[in-house]
Amino acid sequence: MSFSTSRSRSSARNNVRRQPADIASLLVRGGMLAGVALSLKLWFPFHRLYPTAPAANWLAVGPAWIDALLTIVMIASLLAGERFWRVALVALAMLVLRDQSRLQPWVWEYALLLIGLLSSRLETCRSIVIALYLWSGIQKLNVTFATRTWADVTSGWLPQSTWILIPLGEIAIAVALMLARTRRVAVIAAVALHATILIALVASHENSVVWPWNIVMAGVVVVLFRMDSGQQTADSGMRSMQWAVVAVAGVLPILNLFNCWDAYLSGALYSGNTEQAVVIVSPAVVAHLPEVIARNTWQQSAPRFIDLNRWSFDELNVPAYPADRVFRAVGAEVCARYADNGSLRILGRPDLLSGARTSTTIPCVELAYEARRLAAPALRNRHLASAAEGLR
Repeated sequence: MSFSTSRSRSSARNNVRRQPADIASLLVRGGMLAGVALSLKLWFPFHRLYPTAPAANWLAVGPAWIDALLTIVMIASLLAGERFWRVALVALAMLVLRDQSRLQPWVWEYALLLIGLLSSRLETCRSIVIALYLWSGIQKLNVTFATRTWADVTSGWLPQSTWILIPLGEIAIAVALMLARTRRVAVIAAVALHATILIALVASHENSVVWPWNIVMAGVVVVLFRMDSGQQTADSGMRSMQWAVVAVAGVLPILNLFNCWDAYLSGALYSGNTEQAVVIVSPAVVAHLPEVIARNTWQQSAPRFIDLNRWSFDELNVPAYPADRVFRAVGAEVCARYADNGSLRILGRPDLLSGARTSTTIPCVELAYEARRLAAPALRNRHLASAAEGLR
């Protein structure tokens, strides 16, 4: 009798401890599915004109239905039980390898949190969230965020001087979440911060794909830092995974300060602290561009250029992935399809104090040479078929 009672009490305690993890997993998986739903062409690239950027050219060989199938597998695995989450992560990894534009900050964060939940230690998830706030705040401490990015996000409905509250607030939240004494205040501040950002984004009609992310992050903070009171155990293999994930989320972003790690893996979304790129084209080319590209092409004065970030937002509902290698891959495709006598111009990260950017211009002929040297024949055939399909 006593053994049965003890076992039932232990089971009840385990259920109480498991509840925060279950809620957190629902939030993370729901956020990921919402993000996919709001950026369908990113995941189901049928009739898509914005070029893909595979990690290696041979990885993108094959028709668009391969991406669709992988996306369906990922979605089904996220909806299934915990034992299928690894399948979802593998499918996601394959999708990112086929197109690095899919490695959006919210995708990266959800993937890390899902790995943390699989490790059976919510401490891992808490460390990931703390790292996100810390690096997000650090990335926004620059003059470009102060003078341009914050004004774009708020559309002027908040005073310009309020910009400093965002980076300092995120850094303060990260520090306060580490300390038990200040954790409750930090949770309230985090929820208020996400509510403010969400209102600003909705009011300005900016980047709807991250609206669910702000809702999810507010919920995750509450679950991880207010609801959870139990300590989970993990075997040595999972403990190693925990430390690896924490290092990726919290330590590797240091390398971004030296341009050795991607900005979007370092909390740089809406920071103003990322690279930009355009494809310079002649007026004759502009007249023959498809509508979705033409309306995202600067035509008021010379030089005319295709704004890759605006085009990506317009067609995929996500920003262009701000990495030199991705810009080169996208630029090479644009040159091959529409502007073989143009050039790709990459604007480097702005100076923290002046906002000045360095500029690198790469002629289309040089990009074409690189593409011919690296691309497999099957890949070139796929790109030509994709371009023809998109122009129908």
